[in-house]
Amino acid sequence: MMDSAPLPQRVRRSRARQGSNPTAVDAQTYKPETGGGNPQPTAERSATTAHEFPFEYLDHTADVQLHAWGNSLEEAFASVTLCMFNYMTDLRRVETAPTPVARVAVEGHDLLSLLYNFMDEFLFLFATEGAVCRTIDCLVLDTEAFRIEAVGHGETFDLTKHTRGTEVKAVTFSNMQILHRKEHARLEHEWEIFVIVDI
Repeated sequence: MMDSAPLPQRVRRSRARQGSNPTAVDAQTYKPETGGGNPQPTAERSATTAHEFPFEYLDHTADVQLHAWGNSLEEAFASVTLCMFNYMTDLRRVETAPTPVARVAVEGHDLLSLLYNFMDEFLFLFATEGAVCRTIDCLVLDTEAFRIEAVGHGETFDLTKHTRGTEVKAVTFSNMQILHRKEHARLEHEWEIFVIVDI
């Protein structure tokens, strides 16, 4: 059973930039790419250290901005959601099992609302069931009907095993961006996502 103690408030610090996964969004198998490009020059970029995940954290005035990427839109959706989980607990300590710890099926009226609902559903499962995902597989992503189905593999949050990071209170639409290299040639990755979360 999940411990009901609240997560501590955010300590202002830079988190390490982490790399990109060319196949499944999984921290163990990720092989990073080199280089760096940020379509939001106003945000202070976090320091680059060990590359393990296809995401990073950018400083923001009051909250934190998640920046994630992928070679496909499915990978980018999964990466930014894992970025959110990793802010709440160190995903390197989370093990995976064959049985999914979370199943999500949501709809939206456009791509941004679909992303919001997707992340919000995973956040709800973390808050109510303690579901922490280390990998997320998008089974269906329909960009015409704005529907997505995914499964998350990981385990139930356990204070005796997992670190307690900073609580994410909510996903926000504030400055939410889904960028594709076709429209933004300066992007380093095929798809990049920026999401500000309330902490």
